[in-house]
Amino acid sequence: MFFKKLLLVFMIPLLFFGSLEFASRVFNIELNTGEDPFEETKLFNFKLVSSKEEVDRDIFIETGPKIFSIYSGRYRCKIDERNRWSSEYIILTLGDSCTYGLGVDSNQTFSCCLENLLNSYNSNMKFRVFNFGYPGYSSFQGLIFLNKYIKVLNPNLVIIWFGANDGCYAPFYSDKEFYQRDNKMLINVHNFLYRHFKFYQLLRNINLNYFRRLVDRSFKDPLNKRFRKKRVSPSEFIDNLTKMKDICALNDCDVIFIYHCWFINNKLERHKEYCPLEPFLDLCNIYLVENAGANAFWADYCHPSAMGHRIIAEHIAEIVNDRIIK
Repeated sequence: MFFKKLLLVFMIPLLFFGSLEFASRVFNIELNTGEDPFEETKLFNFKLVSSKEEVDRDIFIETGPKIFSIYSGRYRCKIDERNRWSSEYIILTLGDSCTYGLGVDSNQTFSCCLENLLNSYNSNMKFRVFNFGYPGYSSFQGLIFLNKYIKVLNPNLVIIWFGANDGCYAPFYSDKEFYQRDNKMLINVHNFLYRHFKFYQLLRNINLNYFRRLVDRSFKDPLNKRFRKKRVSPSEFIDNLTKMKDICALNDCDVIFIYHCWFINNKLERHKEYCPLEPFLDLCNIYLVENAGANAFWADYCHPSAMGHRIIAEHIAEIVNDRIIK
């Protein structure tokens, strides 16, 4: 009798979840799969499809801050595995989706514009600008990236632009806390369940959709104090930038920071708690002094338009020519 009850205890939930898994596979229900990594998700955004699709990006959300290799093809620049630029002036642009150039073509980013401008200004020196901005990066990933690759890339100048993601709401752990936790076994279990069980995918996507909405709200309202736990605290932000500046100094290269600017309710806004170290380029100031209306410089409330990128490149080119080259 005892064994029959014990069997029922295991069989009932097994049959229940097995039925849900079977139904999920038969109907192949997709929920908030985030096919476009930059698309705003909507609550209860169900999608019924007739064939199984590739496992979506949600499997990677729980694995924490990931720093991609310079050879991964994730960045908007191509690089060989050997350093062949000893005769060239090398500039690295390091940042998040703003540096990456979300909303504009690759050849419209300030990195690409900067390379073209500097080479047009200087016939006696060759400039190469490598864009290592990536959507979602904070100063935490920037510090790890720079510490790992600066000797490989051997730059003369590093341009660092962070702040937008640093101040975003962190639902569970800050970037530093997540990195310090021993999550290997948990990540492996999560990856196995996500890849092999459709119903688990649905549960994770429902859960992640909720947290995406919270993070997105904090991203669109950066000055709101309600989102107390940040991916990177203001003090950690300054500490990360200080360490990046020290790394550059130890490797005999210059550094320029960019002070992030938001375009919210048709006004330019700065997050004073995430003001970078000197020397920095203040986006609010340079956009205000231009003749075009402020909205012409923005693809959305956070990311510059092609014109915005071009203006940034022009100002940095002036700094490079006036303070570094001459």
